[in-house]
Amino acid sequence: MDRGGDRDKLLFPLIHSRKRFLIRLRQDRHLIYQGQPLDVLEIARGCPLLYLESII
Repeated sequence: MDRGGDRDKLLFPLIHSRKRFLIRLRQDRHLIYQGQPLDVLEIARGCPLLYLESII
């Protein structure tokens, strides 16, 4: 989903149904990860990239 997909109305049903999803967030968002509020960029930097493509 594009920005705006992180609204409670859309996000919570995905979490509760245990669906896999990807939502583009603004850089100034903070999420709770392992009980700690973290900047989304900190979380993203720790995610492994199984597939990576570059278009130039």
